[in-house]
Amino acid sequence: MNQGTSTPHYWFYKLEYLLWKVGNIEKSKYDYPFDEKEKFKYAKIKSDYRLTRLNSIEHMKPQSRADEWKEAKCNECDADRPIDCFGNLALISRHLNSALLADEENKKFIIQKQLNRGTIESLKMLDYYGNIRDSSDMTPKKCEDHHQRMVRLLTAHLKYGSRTPVRQSTTQPSSSSFSTDA
Repeated sequence: MNQGTSTPHYWFYKLEYLLWKVGNIEKSKYDYPFDEKEKFKYAKIKSDYRLTRLNSIEHMKPQSRADEWKEAKCNECDADRPIDCFGNLALISRHLNSALLADEENKKFIIQKQLNRGTIESLKMLDYYGNIRDSSDMTPKKCEDHHQRMVRLLTAHLKYGSRTPVRQSTTQPSSSSFSTDA
């Protein structure tokens, strides 16, 4: 799965579905949650989120800043390009990708503006940015933690099927709570 921008889109779509279906997307579980506005409430994500066709893989930490991560050691990521780790990637629309490319330092602010309009393209991105303050907080460690949470969710689904363990927190997967919804 860790194939950088060549990662098959299937894995991103599957993860989005699992985050929507069994992920506990709650304001209280994030270190730096997004501000809730009239059109965006964490409690409404389950009913308002729509999985749509997306076609652009975005680096949450910009590729242009890859040198900052040269010394990063992620056991599951490409040692030569840790910036291409699955934990640092999200599948989004070309339109949102263009907006993010134009203002690499204010990505969380751009995502907040999207949420204020009542749209959410990527629950994976929402999860990632909900645990960082700003671009200076985008460290290899945060990326690896996000990567491991996402891989655990996918792995649990492959292992348990519709009885995927429900994620209780951002740091530890649940070992005893299961969802039997299909």
